[in-house]
Amino acid sequence: MLPTVIVDGIDLCDRYDLIWTNEGTLSPPQVRTNRLEIPARDGALDLTEVLTGDAVFGDREQTFVFFVREGMDFETAKTQLLNLLHGRELDYELSIDPGYTYHGRWLCDSHALALHNRKITFDVLADPWKRGEHRTYRVQCAGGTDLKVTNARRHVSPTFTVPQKTLVEYKGRAWVIPEAGEWTLDLFLDEGVSSIHINGAPTMCNTTWADLAAKYPHWSDIPKGTRWSDLFMLMGPPDPDEQVVAQVDFDTYDL
Repeated sequence: MLPTVIVDGIDLCDRYDLIWTNEGTLSPPQVRTNRLEIPARDGALDLTEVLTGDAVFGDREQTFVFFVREGMDFETAKTQLLNLLHGRELDYELSIDPGYTYHGRWLCDSHALALHNRKITFDVLADPWKRGEHRTYRVQCAGGTDLKVTNARRHVSPTFTVPQKTLVEYKGRAWVIPEAGEWTLDLFLDEGVSSIHINGAPTMCNTTWADLAAKYPHWSDIPKGTRWSDLFMLMGPPDPDEQVVAQVDFDTYDL
């Protein structure tokens, strides 16, 4: 099967009888480095990752060269492709890179329209990141639970959908979601596996003082880092009719 480009759900090669040639380029985005020269210091000080904790990138520059098959009138294909693409900022997918969506502005240089060789060239100034899968996690969080999520390269801020007031903790910071709804916090997931503590019923308690004393006879017996919510639910998870479910959603992005 020949490779193809799909723009806003339209398979260009199938719709306009094209062949995507290997004359174009699919360059990765350039890293925006930030290096500071300091007198009396050997070498420059690299500040590239200081602000965000990761490198930042410029636009992704790509070039697509299409050959119009003999069965398709060249001028018709040219006009339809220009109407569809030229100057527009669009989502697109590459069959050679399944599972990812790119986004960029399509530009056609008039000098690249060649009637004699039936080729049309488009340059695309695209976002540096390509969007991967959308990930959804649902968790029972009455009394508090640690949710493990897996993120791709780009740091992203997930959306929390909760049925009531909820506490969220991540990397030593805490947030209070005041009421039910969809919420985006000042929380950005690192690459790889992260643990988010979510408590959808922070005042729920099934533990008595006697239960606590039986488990931990002395305050010093309680492990460091134990949350009060962990002690509140010492006797196990809540009954099914008391469960509170939270949902965490985010898109993943790679280079």
